[in-house]
Amino acid sequence: TPIDFDPFGMAAEIVAETPVLTDIGVPSGSALDEAIAIARGFVGG
Repeated sequence: TPIDFDPFGMAAEIVAETPVLTDIGVPSGSALDEAIAIARGFVGG
């Protein structure tokens, strides 16, 4: 059976749970782009 997997939801959680990214001066947009890229890697997109 397919695994119930929401890579974009996970990416949003990663960004939401990682305030350190903004603390070190990484723009939130870049953090989101990176999280989405990681999520796409999981689904092979």
